[in-house]
This record gives sequence, structure tokens and C-alpha cells, in this order.
Amino acid sequence: MTDNTKKHSAPTLQKSLALLGLLFLGLLVLNVIFSGIRIRWDATEDKIHSLSTGTINILEKLEEPVSIRYYFSDDPLEMPVHFRAFGRRAADLLKEYEERSGGKIRLEIIHPQPDSEEEDWARTYGIEALPTPRGDNLYLGLVAISGDKEQTMAFMDPAREASLEYDITRTLTQVSRAEKPRVAILSGMNIFGHGGMPGMGMGGSSRWFFLKEMEKTVRLHTLNGDDETLPENLDLLILFQPDYLSPAMLHAIDVHVGTGGNLMIFNDPAAVSDPMSAYGPSESPLDPLLEAWGIEKDDRVVVDFNAATRLMGQNNQVESNPSWLSLDASALNADHLITATLDSLLLPMAGSVSLGENSPLKAEVLVSSSKNAALFDPVEVRMGMENIRRSFTADGKSYPLAMIFTGQFPVAFPDGPPEEEGIQAESIGEDKADKAEDRDKAEGLSKGKAETRAKEQKPATLVFIGDADLLFDAYYMSRQSFLGFEMARVFNDNLNFVLNSVEMLSGSPDLIHVRTRDITDRPFHRVRDLERQAETRWLAREQELLQRAEEASIRIQMLESQKQGEDALVLSEEQETELRRFNEEKIRINQELKEVRRNLRSDIDALGTRLTFINMLAMPILVAGAGIVLGIKRRRKSREPVA
Repeated sequence: MTDNTKKHSAPTLQKSLALLGLLFLGLLVLNVIFSGIRIRWDATEDKIHSLSTGTINILEKLEEPVSIRYYFSDDPLEMPVHFRAFGRRAADLLKEYEERSGGKIRLEIIHPQPDSEEEDWARTYGIEALPTPRGDNLYLGLVAISGDKEQTMAFMDPAREASLEYDITRTLTQVSRAEKPRVAILSGMNIFGHGGMPGMGMGGSSRWFFLKEMEKTVRLHTLNGDDETLPENLDLLILFQPDYLSPAMLHAIDVHVGTGGNLMIFNDPAAVSDPMSAYGPSESPLDPLLEAWGIEKDDRVVVDFNAATRLMGQNNQVESNPSWLSLDASALNADHLITATLDSLLLPMAGSVSLGENSPLKAEVLVSSSKNAALFDPVEVRMGMENIRRSFTADGKSYPLAMIFTGQFPVAFPDGPPEEEGIQAESIGEDKADKAEDRDKAEGLSKGKAETRAKEQKPATLVFIGDADLLFDAYYMSRQSFLGFEMARVFNDNLNFVLNSVEMLSGSPDLIHVRTRDITDRPFHRVRDLERQAETRWLAREQELLQRAEEASIRIQMLESQKQGEDALVLSEEQETELRRFNEEKIRINQELKEVRRNLRSDIDALGTRLTFINMLAMPILVAGAGIVLGIKRRRKSREPVA
């Protein structure tokens, strides 16, 4: 039996070695054949290593060749590790651009050395230098050149790696485009900072960051409410919480939209970033236009307990504030280009908007609340969380927070500019009606009629957002300094939401397909659901406690009013009984609240334990199982008789 085994094992070993040799030669031949072919497979869920459809479309539309010079200090001793790793990933992405461009993009990767000619060119192109402790400079940026035009990405921020493809594609779009889209913005809030809009009556703040980001892709014009005309060949008009619009400006907006000009409106019922909003909302100068177009806005605040944000309350304790809406992807329209790639928004004290029954326009909701929401007066919301919890009752319907309207907009003022009376905002602290006292109304009316009749009516698009605070810097970004260079970290999609809208409305729809999410946090949705369920139970119990507390307080006051003379300073037996009963009830309900929290914590801990068990043992169990199955098969095969 032993001799037979040896006789069979020798040729089997030779066959195995021969097969291994053939396999090695086959792999060697395949490696030579495919060495010149670049094949990539992106196995990530969001395809973060592949060019998006928008980028590919833009590359196909390039008419002139573009040269990209990428300045990257790949020094392992000086460049920080995470910067160097990011720089190499950026180089790989740029190579993908070159390959997919069909020869229209030529890439140069340059590693500038100190005091070299390459470093001089980097400075000439405006690439920002990062100083090192040794006194040398590091570079991480690029310049795109097409003909006599050039566009520079002065510093490629590793914190914006998820938006890297968008930044590069935007640079290519800018350098290959004849001119930037023309966008005008008219604001009733001080978004322009020091030296901004004259006559604002407000100051003391810096220029809002989103304006700088917009200027990277558009030519931005600033307007006053008492201006009479809009810039010529305007691609997009933005009305940012306007507090006054002159009759001529109202008519100019009407003509702009009626003849196919796109519009974007920010209308906030309680702009918390505007000091003047503390006095309460004022009548909007947009009302005549919205009424003519069949668009209905609600100046009450949307309160949504499913989207509550944890904030420092009036008693200096952290509490969940449902008037500050932290919205996740479920609140965003996944089927629309503007919101399809977004993950989260923060809307402080936002209002609602809807389409009227008789409006000829088509509408689509971009952002909405959950059904666990209700509308509150802004003054009532500012009274604090206790007041909201006491009177909150969910309406059982979702409220649109941002919508897009398309179609042929009806003309609001067919006879030219309207009368001055009734179209200005009732602003507190400044009467702006006297700004138009000396205007020649007769001449303006005649000119307006001629302008309205002369221009052809065309379909237009309007994006309406029921909040203006979402673009206040602190509500979507944080700043930090590194090596003396200030970097911005975006922690939600507020800015992306607005830039998407601006780019689509101003004529750059392909860029919307490119924008990626600057969010690395992946929330535990099951944990959030458990917290929301407990929050609902907690809210009901808390409302019960507040109601009973009020009843007890009223009862005590009634008993107090019945006392006279010296007895007024002493608690009666009935008062003592009422107080004792209320305190006992309060203790009982507080214990139930603690039980709710305890059950919530135990459910979350149990879920975490199950996830830990799966992560630690699932793969070893699968590997061990596969090994056992393979061992059983081999043993069965070895027991088979040899022919």
C-alpha cells in the first residue's frame, strides 16, 4: 500500500509543478500584454475614485486644449504625512482627467525645489506657499492654462478632498469659458460687511463667505432696493431677504422673470443672524410679485421635533430646539439635480412656501420637514422651548421649506411700475418711502409700459428658500489655522445647496453632477430612530407635567385669593394638600421620564453590543467555516479508492 502511494505521488508532484510553471508563465505573458492598458475598478459605494458624469460631459465639451500644471512638494521630510498622501491622491485624479479628455488635457506634475525656477513659476501663477520650520516653502496647488487665460487653485485643501473633483472641474470650466455668468444680488441684510452696501444702516460684521465662493464661478453685481434697473444680460437675480424695493425695481424684476430670467429668493420669517429681526417680521415687498405668480409663503416658523438641533438654551443648558432644523437626506429631494447629492442642512427658524391652486406654474419640493411638525409665530418661538413644548401639536403633514417653480410667470405689472404706496416693507427704525419722492412717476410709467410690451415672454425658473440664516458663516463652516494659513471646514451642505442652485440657474448644470459631499460622518439611523421614539414619549409626558403644574398653580392661586388678613401669609390646609399632591405627582412623572431614558440607553447599548459582536466574530466564523468545508471535502477525496 505504501509503495503504491509513492508511485502515484511522484507523477502527481511533477504534474503540480508543471501546472505551477505554466500558470506563472501565463501570468507573466498577461502582465506584459496588459502593462500598457490602464484598467481601474472603483469598488467604493459612492464611486469616490471615479470621474462623475458631469465631469465627463464637461471634458467632452472642451473646445480648446487645456494645460494643467500641478505643483506638489512631494518631500517626505518636510511635507506633513496627510498632506503628502492627499497630494498623491490628487495626482492620481488629475491623471484620470488627462486620460478621459481624449488628448484635450495635458498634465504636468511639478515638484518645486527651494530657490528653483519651478518655485518662481509657482509664485508667478499665484500658488500659495506653506512655510516650513526650516524657512523653505511647500506647494500644493495647480494652474489651468488655455490660450491666454489661466485659472489657479492656489491651495488644494485636504479638508475639502471630497469636493476635490468639483473644484478641479470648476477650474476647467472657468478657464474654457468665454466669460463668467452674470449674477446680481440684492439684500436687505448686511451680508456685505464693512464697506458693503451703502445706506444699509447696519454694520460691524465681515463679508459673508458664500459671496467669495460664488465669485469663483460668476460675475457678481450688488444692487440696492431703490435702484431702478437691473444690469443688462443678467443670467440670475438673487433677492436675499429684501426689506425695500422701489416701484421701478419691482417692475424690473417682473420684466426679468417674465422674459425668461431666472430668480432666487431667500425669505426668512425670523432671521436670527439679523439684529433687526428681533423686532419681529415685517411686511415683505415681494408680496405683489408672489401674489401675481400664485406662490404662497407662510411667515410662521416651522417647528419639527424630528429635526431638532441641540443648542444652549435660555437656562444655559443644552436642549433640543425643534425650531432649528437639522435635516438629513430624508428631508431632501433625491430626484432633483440641486439636492440629489446633498446629505444634511441646518435651517434656523425657517418658513414654509407652497404653490397656489390657480397658479400656472409647475412646482417641485426641494427640502421639506417631517410630518411631526407645526407652524409657530416667530415671537412665540423666541419665548423659549417651554412655550413650544406646552402648545405643540403635530399637524400630521410635511411643510415645504424650499421649492423650485418653473413655467411662464404671469406679468404682475403690465402697465409699468406700480404706485409707491403699499409696496415697501414696514421696516422698523428707518422710513425708506422718502427715497423715491423726487422720482418722475409719469416718465417711469411710460418707459415701463414700453419695456413690458417690447420684450418677448419666456419661461423662467425660480428657487424659493424659506430661510436666509443658512448662509451665515457659523451655521455651515468652521475656520482653523495651520502653519499660519487659514482653512475652512464645511460641516453640512448649506453652501453646496445654494451653489448648486446658483450654478443651475446661471447656466452651468453639468457642475451640479460633479459636486460631491464634504461629509464623512455616517450616522447610525437605527440609533436615531430609537432616540426619536423616546423623544416622542418624553415630550408627551413633559406636556402632561406642564399641564398639571399649571392646574396646580391656578388652584393654589384661587385658594390664596380666598384668604384675608393675617391668614394671607400662612398656607392653608387645602394649599398644603394641593402642593403635596402636586409634588408627589411631579416625582412620579420624573421617575417615568428617567425610565424612558434608561430604556433608550439600554436599547442603544444592546444594538452596539450586537454590532461589536458581528464586526469581531463574523469574518473569523466565515473563514473557519470555509476551512472546515474544504477540509471535509479533501478528506472525502483522499478516502476514495485509487483506480
